[in-house]
Amino acid sequence: MRRPGRATKLNAMRDELLGADTHAAMHRRAVFCADPPAGSSDAAIEFLERGHDLVHFVGMFFLVPERLDETLRTLLGGEQHPAELIRYTDVAEHYRSLALELVVIRSVDLYLTYLAQLMRTVLEAEPRALRSHATRELDWILSHATMEELTRHLIDEEVQRLSLAGFAALDSAFSERLGLPLAGSGERGVLQETIEMRNVLVHEHAIVSDTYVRRVPWTNFSVGDRLTVDDANARNVRVAEAVLDLDLRARTKFLVPSANRPSPPRMCHRL
Repeated sequence: MRRPGRATKLNAMRDELLGADTHAAMHRRAVFCADPPAGSSDAAIEFLERGHDLVHFVGMFFLVPERLDETLRTLLGGEQHPAELIRYTDVAEHYRSLALELVVIRSVDLYLTYLAQLMRTVLEAEPRALRSHATRELDWILSHATMEELTRHLIDEEVQRLSLAGFAALDSAFSERLGLPLAGSGERGVLQETIEMRNVLVHEHAIVSDTYVRRVPWTNFSVGDRLTVDDANARNVRVAEAVLDLDLRARTKFLVPSANRPSPPRMCHRL
């Protein structure tokens, strides 16, 4: 029998982590747990697969401690958790903010990887879009074994550079070079804020910088505040929706090929 109040508290923690819609609603919205939209690119399917694993991994982070506490109480023959034993749900609660931060960081990293893969695919159809005024040492260019390897390196480097320059720079590059804005007006703010959150978490030890405040002028944080994330999975879902929208537009405009592999079985469908 579960200890009254403990499960309720844990569920509240999981709801906060997973967002108000929770896992069941994400199934209905067909974001991570349903089959990818027909015709999705390899890059989009990989993003969805890894995003799905992220959601369930972090969800397990809160479910497993609850089960451990229940098992200990059962083995010791009582409903109350022995005072001398560690309460694993307390450990999970202690690291809740870190789990939320990891969702944001991983979500943005998956998004940037998707953008790099999409740009690489589109450039196979429009290689002139990679033109740049930047110069490179001949030795650096010759260090790549093939033109494909050189192109991949240039694209990955460019996406990472643009991500540090902010969402506006990323969006401008995709809009001007490929004619593909990253998102409509309704999603731009969420993407911009989430990318800047990731940059602060990774590069500033979660301390809000003047760059963050300048790029996210609507924020309630001030320079020097510790950044807190309370809607990590809601942001993860919004990023995924932006990926699916961009993927559809890219496939329509550049005839990006559909994935040529089946999506593997998802763990949540086996539980």
